[in-house]
Amino acid sequence: MVANSNLITKSPSGPVLLTLPIEPGNIEPGADNQLLFTRSGVVDWSNLRGTDLAGLPWNAIFTSASDLAPFAVGSNFELPTGSYAFASTLALGTSGLIVPAGATVLLKGFGTDKLITSAHATATLQVSGNARIETLAVEGTNSEAIRVNTSGNIRSDRCRWVNTGGTRIATLNGAATWRDILGVFSSSSSGVRLTSSGNLLSLAGVDLTFIGVEGGIFNSSTGSTVLLDRVNILGRTPINFNDSTGILTLQNCSIQGTGGQPAVRLQTGTRVLIQGGTLDASGVYPIQVQGPVTSLNVANTRLINGGILIGGNIADALLVSGCSAGNSAGANSFIEYSSGTVRAASVNGNRAGTTVGITWAAANIPANGLMIVGNLFDSGLGTGFAFNGFTEASARVNAKANIDTGTLMSETPIVP
Repeated sequence: MVANSNLITKSPSGPVLLTLPIEPGNIEPGADNQLLFTRSGVVDWSNLRGTDLAGLPWNAIFTSASDLAPFAVGSNFELPTGSYAFASTLALGTSGLIVPAGATVLLKGFGTDKLITSAHATATLQVSGNARIETLAVEGTNSEAIRVNTSGNIRSDRCRWVNTGGTRIATLNGAATWRDILGVFSSSSSGVRLTSSGNLLSLAGVDLTFIGVEGGIFNSSTGSTVLLDRVNILGRTPINFNDSTGILTLQNCSIQGTGGQPAVRLQTGTRVLIQGGTLDASGVYPIQVQGPVTSLNVANTRLINGGILIGGNIADALLVSGCSAGNSAGANSFIEYSSGTVRAASVNGNRAGTTVGITWAAANIPANGLMIVGNLFDSGLGTGFAFNGFTEASARVNAKANIDTGTLMSETPIVP
């Protein structure tokens, strides 16, 4: 019930405009505080024109591509500082939408069925300034859906990013940042690429599907930070991390590699934390270390079709705890060492249903020790499959309280 009847206005044609009382300072600039209802009570955004818009905070409302004409700069459209609403699908031809450096904008779509689509050679939307984007859909049919240029900053909420032609959904250039929540990303090629020092990519509650070989989230930069929280990714090498000073954090994600590719490929990286969620890859190890990383910490994560393949240096430590792993042809160990130098490793409290528990050549046991404590190795093939290439008595190994197919394993003697 509305206590103040002055908050309701009615146009002669029938719609009712409801103005919501909002205390000063309790709403972000550019946010809308009015809703338009039909007589049936259904929100009707199609009437967002004329006198009914008098109280709305938009600098412009776009219902067709021609509404962008006042913002034309060359063959593109540039939006200066302000708030802009997209109330209809806009086909921009080969033109692009640009937020120039120094501009701060709010871009609001009234439902992700309102699509901005373009065959621009670079990207449908390019951001060099600051952009808050809500419930908007952007499609690149010839290139990227979005490109965040040097020092550009985006925060997007419940948007849809589509690539149906070209190389990928998005690129982040010099020191660009992008924070997205509850978005939907889909691509006929690849996902999001980070290219420069200082890139920040933070995704929460996002769904990403793609086909291309570059990867879902991939980088060729240094010093980038990637944080994924409750993100679902399906495609060829969903995470392809190649950053000698970067930081990668995955929390409660569901990631599946297809086409014989891993869920997470670490070519280089400073610190990598994978906590919670499920990682899956068919016929290969879900996590593959192929280049030098500083540390790899995998905790409370379900690994399907094998576990972790070590094929590169780990300068500090490998920490694996509270994980479970299943078996797969071609990826039949929970942890398999193949090459590289690992300083130290700790494997604690895991359940490995793989054919082999840990495969590690005795000569390459980490210099600062391999600690194996409280694990359940359950190959289903009987005992003797928990360790391959070493034993509990091998140099620098400390194995305690492990079970192999229901049998308590021999332990490393206590050192006097």
